[in-house]
Amino acid sequence: MTLLPFTKAEKIEVHSNGATIRTANDTYHSDFVVVSAGAWSGKLLKDLGMDLSLQPIRKTVSWFKCDPELYDSSVFPAFTVDLLNAHYYGFPSIGGSGLKIGRHDGGAQVDPDETVSPYGPDDENEIRAFLGKYMPSANGHLVKGSTCFYTLTPYEHFILDQHPEYPHLFISAGFSGHGFKFSSVIGEIISQVITKGKSDYDLTGFSIRNYKE
Repeated sequence: MTLLPFTKAEKIEVHSNGATIRTANDTYHSDFVVVSAGAWSGKLLKDLGMDLSLQPIRKTVSWFKCDPELYDSSVFPAFTVDLLNAHYYGFPSIGGSGLKIGRHDGGAQVDPDETVSPYGPDDENEIRAFLGKYMPSANGHLVKGSTCFYTLTPYEHFILDQHPEYPHLFISAGFSGHGFKFSSVIGEIISQVITKGKSDYDLTGFSIRNYKE
């Protein structure tokens, strides 16, 4: 197995019996291709004539110093808080890392190939407003703040399906901010499709047809 991290796939050309993947420096040929390119999946698929309305969203996540007696991982669980007009999620302090928290809804639409604004005071203040009201003992010093992408589908459900014309191209994309926790079973699904031509799981709910009708 050869891994090529940080190598951008610039174009995928699908043929009747395989595919060609072009990067800036090399060209690769394969019998089977999986498109699971996160925020870049929509661009790659659009080049294949598929517009699945995959929208990258700028999101942030923060770590705040907290009271370990209340929020250490030994005493506090992962959590989600669904308010009337906002949805927050987070994780306890693990090994003194601080309470990790982010906002699940909202966010600005972005192009992942353009400069995305870094974590800033507005991002911190938005989270502090929530912590100050609901979790004041976790509203301590900002330990770290970072940005990431959500890639939203119109219904905020995954796409796990084979290309309608090319069954040797599998699409695993649009995880809408909640795909990581399912990564083990998604990996199993992809391996089954590659080796057996189909998955043992019912993927009807994640069909491309759901996003084209």
